[in-house]
Amino acid sequence: MTPEQIAADGKALLYRVLEEAHSHFDEGNLRHAFIYRHARTILHLSEDVFDLEADRTAYASGIIVRSMLESLFNLVAAVRRPSFAPEKVVWEIEDEAKRIRKWLGAGDSLEETVIELESFAQSLRKQFQIPASINWNTLECANAAELSEQYRSDYFLFSKRTHATMSGMISAESCVGRGHVVQTVIFILLAAAGHLVQELPTDAPQKHVDCATELVAQLTDVVNRGAFEELDAGDESD
Repeated sequence: MTPEQIAADGKALLYRVLEEAHSHFDEGNLRHAFIYRHARTILHLSEDVFDLEADRTAYASGIIVRSMLESLFNLVAAVRRPSFAPEKVVWEIEDEAKRIRKWLGAGDSLEETVIELESFAQSLRKQFQIPASINWNTLECANAAELSEQYRSDYFLFSKRTHATMSGMISAESCVGRGHVVQTVIFILLAAAGHLVQELPTDAPQKHVDCATELVAQLTDVVNRGAFEELDAGDESD
């Protein structure tokens, strides 16, 4: 198997899982909606990354992969912890309201928006019995998903590009790390599919888990053969 073949198979797997999950989808189930939307986001962003890679215009790929990793942390944490999804939604709403309040001036038109956000967060707190103090920043989400290693080795790296650090810009200029980008995207696709079917109803969950497991084994073999390092080397020789 080549990296490109595993990428195509991983994308196809997540697409099938999402199609089946959608046929059973309950919009009123916050946890399921949370997981489903993050998985769908991962699929769409992976398509963008692979299109960029195919055109050899992958300057922005690392920025996209960072967002994919955040969705993966959220998705897996929501599968592992029943209370995570509503808590994370409340944390996001309240964090947004706090940020907006810092910008508000007298008579600001956003005042009403902040009040609505705070009211909605409070209603969710009451509905899901969410404790007063919660902190679901990205690192805590990765820890809850038991993906702290991916936070250290991947999220940190791609964050440098997102925040326009000098080291991030230098690596992006030469597209060094193309192999790392593709490898990370494949891992995210497979992890998303394998975890989604553990919580959302699908037609053949065990079949999907078996397929994801087989693709992970193939990914490991490709990594051990150095195929992704060859992609990096190819970038440096262009």
